[in-house]
Amino acid sequence: NDKTTRRHTTSAYAEVFVPIVGDENAMRGVQRLDLSLAMRHDDYSDFGGTTNPKIAAVWSPGGGLNLRATWGKSFRAPSLVDIGNLNFAFITDGADPANPPNQIRQLLITGSNPNLKPEKAETFSYGIDYQPTFLPDFSTSLTYYKVDYTDRILGIAASLANEAQYRQFITRNPSLAVVQAILDSGVLVSTPQPANTIGVLIDGRRNNIGTLKQDGIDLDVRYRLNTKFGTWSTSLQHSRIFHIKQVTTPGGATLDVVDTFNNPIADRGRVNVGWMSGPLSANLFYNYAGDYLNTAITPNVKAESQETVDLNLAYSVPKGDSLLEGVRVAFNVQNLTDRDPPIVLNGANIWDNTSASLTGRYFSVDLSKSW
Repeated sequence: NDKTTRRHTTSAYAEVFVPIVGDENAMRGVQRLDLSLAMRHDDYSDFGGTTNPKIAAVWSPGGGLNLRATWGKSFRAPSLVDIGNLNFAFITDGADPANPPNQIRQLLITGSNPNLKPEKAETFSYGIDYQPTFLPDFSTSLTYYKVDYTDRILGIAASLANEAQYRQFITRNPSLAVVQAILDSGVLVSTPQPANTIGVLIDGRRNNIGTLKQDGIDLDVRYRLNTKFGTWSTSLQHSRIFHIKQVTTPGGATLDVVDTFNNPIADRGRVNVGWMSGPLSANLFYNYAGDYLNTAITPNVKAESQETVDLNLAYSVPKGDSLLEGVRVAFNVQNLTDRDPPIVLNGANIWDNTSASLTGRYFSVDLSKSW
């Protein structure tokens, strides 16, 4: 089997749930205490195996309050493109910053790398869930999370201009055998040159050089009210990212990229007001995203916040109709007020297609049947 085109994976998973305290042995301040332990092992034919544990605990002191915590490890295997044989090599002549004003012939190889390791992550979360016994139709939850990514797979932007930073990927006076092997591999896309004229080899293939640390909170609040005019509901979901600190070069500086162009926005949320009476239902949604810094232009400028409204109207055929029972018809409008996206100049675009849509008001009709 050619590992660049095929992969075989064997996985095993086990989980143990331990109800330490429950109804039978509940005590004051500890109405519930659960512990769960999980373990997953994956074995890959092309780069080996990885074992990832997870631990979770839930403690309920009473009164509808739950406190929870989780810790775990996870991974992402390199894709077949990452480790395959999709490579390109280029030969160029350029200035040698270490020996000015001399020129040096460079061989650059980019693309896949069969020696990649999986990306890894360690995750933590701590949360509170509250559904008071005196107000059972109200519930809220707040979760703090933290994710620490290591060995992120990134392309190498190595060059002689940043040789000190990328020294491990730059080889001066490479051996003729190594250079000739690259030239003979069929990946060269520039004009061939004799191997003995190559003065430096630059390995720009993908590599495990990146790290990223992200933390934030997620808030969810819900309330339902039954009246003689139907059931009313409202909800609020809000997420706040505190930091996205990443390193993208070997030994490079740590940059916090949250709230910058082409990166996640710190504040996002959605508010819903709904109504249901018999087979009819209606939902109005307000969506918002905070402002951020447009780093695609110099000087950087603030990109405005985003606000849109969505509408959903639905009719579900009541039970008892043998032919149409389970049929649901829904009418949806996205961006009801036809709000334009914020102006975000970047290259040939005037909006940020990673965080906003240019579609405008959008209508759709859904027809579904359940049995």
